[in-house]
Amino acid sequence: MSWVLGDGRQGRAAGGNAPDVFQNSYAFLRKYGDKNLLLDLNGQAKAGNLSLKGFRNGLEKAGDIDGKLLGVPVGANTFALFYNPDVFKKAGVTVEDGWTWNDFFAAAKKVRKSDGTLCGASDNANVMYLYDLYLRQNGKAFFTKDSKLGFTEDDLTEWWGRWQRHAKTDELVPGKKSEQAKPKASISADLSASEFTWDNFLVRFAAETKTTLDLGPIPTTDGKRTGQYLSSLMLSGFARTQHPKEVAQFIDFMTHDPEVGEVMGYNRGIPATNSQYDAYRPQGVDAKIAAYEKSVSAELEPITPHPAGADNTGGPGDSLLADAAADRPGGGRPRGLCGRGGAPGSRLTRVPPAPGAMGDGCPDATTSWKTVELEGPQVLGPGVEAAWVSTNATAQYGLAAIQNLALVGDKLPGWPRGHGSDDT
Repeated sequence: MSWVLGDGRQGRAAGGNAPDVFQNSYAFLRKYGDKNLLLDLNGQAKAGNLSLKGFRNGLEKAGDIDGKLLGVPVGANTFALFYNPDVFKKAGVTVEDGWTWNDFFAAAKKVRKSDGTLCGASDNANVMYLYDLYLRQNGKAFFTKDSKLGFTEDDLTEWWGRWQRHAKTDELVPGKKSEQAKPKASISADLSASEFTWDNFLVRFAAETKTTLDLGPIPTTDGKRTGQYLSSLMLSGFARTQHPKEVAQFIDFMTHDPEVGEVMGYNRGIPATNSQYDAYRPQGVDAKIAAYEKSVSAELEPITPHPAGADNTGGPGDSLLADAAADRPGGGRPRGLCGRGGAPGSRLTRVPPAPGAMGDGCPDATTSWKTVELEGPQVLGPGVEAAWVSTNATAQYGLAAIQNLALVGDKLPGWPRGHGSDDT
């Protein structure tokens, strides 16, 4: 259970060599469900090997795709505004429920004027999940129930244009500075006073900066609806496992056992079941996350199933906003974390690697190869993170090389007999 299907090991799964149980996420369910790689756990639940009782906020339905139970959540998170309370107070800004996008951008402007060292906000115009909330506030969604894009080019132009106007007045962190700060986020690199992302990132940010950060409500369009939902990290079973009963029992243990909840804490998000939620007593930043999710629980809505291919994104600030990026008001690629995607109204397509990327998962010589040391509570054991390496791209690149050698190896000069395509 040490990897997810999205780590470049789809080929192993398709070849029948996947683990019996693996970590999964909501964005992958339909993609791998459509490929018949995920075990439908409904049968095991009916047989009594997996309990779907005691889940918080209806999360027992989170892995239900077209009537099949393809995953069981072990934790859940929602989006939040991260902000520097000291800087906001100095600027005379109050973050409160029901505030609007106009209020948010006015706050960013005040912060920028009152503090000459910080931008009012990070430029999150290209964050898919944030744009999804804005669309939901306006009666739409990033994806429709029939797996199509739920917005038009005019919708996207309006959203980007709004952020661009504030970027031009120096209220938002410039894209170049955000790139230079990686692997840190703009807010944890002390470049901005506010930023939108998943609430559990508070654990990471607390380890990256000494600045105190708080979680605040998502701005609204009408002063009421935030459009928020819970997104879940899950455990799934391999469809061709020879041990479906044991798979279900293991998932049941990992999601319900109180001691597991105590050990894991919020490592995979706030525990999905009441038994584990009650067993863990959050402290420090975990307590802030718990208080935030409790404060927005009444506003949470059902999540729209992601279509196959929606996982083709680039990281915590995943963006599927795309090829239309070059047409963003003001010209050029949009700032922020825009990764891969498709132009509004078109099929989803891949964007060529960003400058500095070689296409094999590693940067070229012009990119910083700096690594970051990580330790608890971010990770279970101390280690070093190389955020500039794409494990998915590296794995796919290596797999392609192996496949090519297998196909043409016997045509290469000096290739040893027995290793060609005819003998494999």
